Amino acid sequence: MFGAQTPNACCASVGVSRLRRCGLAFHTRLLGHLQRNDRTAPLGGWHLSVERTKDMAKKQRMLTALAVAGLMLPRAAAAQEQSPSDIDLERAIELARSNSPVLLGARLRIAEAEGNLAAASVLLVTNPRLAARAGQRGASNSGAPSNFEFEVGVQQKFEIGGQRRQRIGRAKAQLRASEQSTQDVLRVVELAVATAFFEAIAAKRRVEIRGESLRLAERLFEVATKRLERGAGVPLDVNTARIRRAEAKRRLLAANSSRRSALLRLQMLLGLPATRNLALKGSLPAAQPKQNDDALVMRALEERPDLRALTGQIEAAKATVRLANAEAWPDVSVGVTYGVEEDIGVVMGGIRFTLPVFNRNKGERKRARAALESMRAASSSRKIEIESELRQALLSYEQARSALALYDDEVLGAQEESLKLLQGAFQAGDIGIPDVIVLQREILESREGYLGVRLALAQAHAAVLAAAALPQTTTQKISNP
Repeated sequence: MFGAQTPNACCASVGVSRLRRCGLAFHTRLLGHLQRNDRTAPLGGWHLSVERTKDMAKKQRMLTALAVAGLMLPRAAAAQEQSPSDIDLERAIELARSNSPVLLGARLRIAEAEGNLAAASVLLVTNPRLAARAGQRGASNSGAPSNFEFEVGVQQKFEIGGQRRQRIGRAKAQLRASEQSTQDVLRVVELAVATAFFEAIAAKRRVEIRGESLRLAERLFEVATKRLERGAGVPLDVNTARIRRAEAKRRLLAANSSRRSALLRLQMLLGLPATRNLALKGSLPAAQPKQNDDALVMRALEERPDLRALTGQIEAAKATVRLANAEAWPDVSVGVTYGVEEDIGVVMGGIRFTLPVFNRNKGERKRARAALESMRAASSSRKIEIESELRQALLSYEQARSALALYDDEVLGAQEESLKLLQGAFQAGDIGIPDVIVLQREILESREGYLGVRLALAQAHAAVLAAAALPQTTTQKISNP
């Protein structure tokens, strides 16, 4: 009947009630204690009664203030906790950077690359090998004494082709690539947040426009009903106005649903719970002056993190080629042994190395060179894609800017003036309800068309910033030379 309460809400209400009861009880006990002390005072102290009465009154006022504060603070805290959060675009991007699970996964890949670098930095890739053997020499049936013999030795393998240096170089290049890949994920997330933020702003404005349309439809229905009651109207006009009002209500419900969906998408990108109320601040950005396309393309080819990530992968592939060549060199193992044979201690040293006769690591070297060429081809292809992506975004932005120029101040002012003239003409009986409905629809479509152009302009601007590797909150403009 009253709606379900969440466990946190229940705990908060119980805590507040308990605090109120405790505060009132504490206040009552203190007042009673002071009054009892006053009643048990000796009569001989009558000359202090005036000062004591003032002191008690002062204490009572202080206790009352404390009790009221104790009762009000939980309410203020609860109200502050339930109040909607005011979020602008900059704050939304900050929340996405902190809470986005996609960014969290990208940062974990950086940690993986750091682990690979730590593994590659180990001085020796293999641990020393310890071997021991022991036994008796001599025939037990011949009666000759047997000799106890043992031997212990340690051996270590060394790489002489510079493999460790190449592994470290490859791990460092992969780490740089992972860092740039994370920056590219951040770029894409910022674009998604900006797009969703502008959609939510536009959805809010669409709700306001359709709310005004509903109020006009209700006013139209009221006027049509009054005209019918006075005998100046016809039932057809009332039915037409009623249908128009129902259509306006339906469009308003659809706008509210779209606004809620836009907020849910934004909350998902920000990593916020769907139950949290969001109050967005800001508006759709205005048109910017025409920018230097070539300068933006040059910047994108220098600053795009996805292209830098491919550069890091190319450096890692080069290190892999050098590592494959180095692994064709033989490995050298050095060892030392100590043994006792016929009661004589013997110390011996040894060296062992492989002969690269049958396997000179040809397969791995060929695979590494092919991977390097693949990375280079991917980098060249990515440069073409980046330029195409940026120029398409600039083209969409110019189209939206040209469309917005059609809605100049005179057109927007004519919309508001037409609404006022329409209401006056209908009330005066100069036009009928069908004409009013047609004009209302035209004005509504014009206002929503203007809103759609503003939204397209904002999203195209966000796409240009993302394609040029500029932050979504940037104030930097690249003007024509």
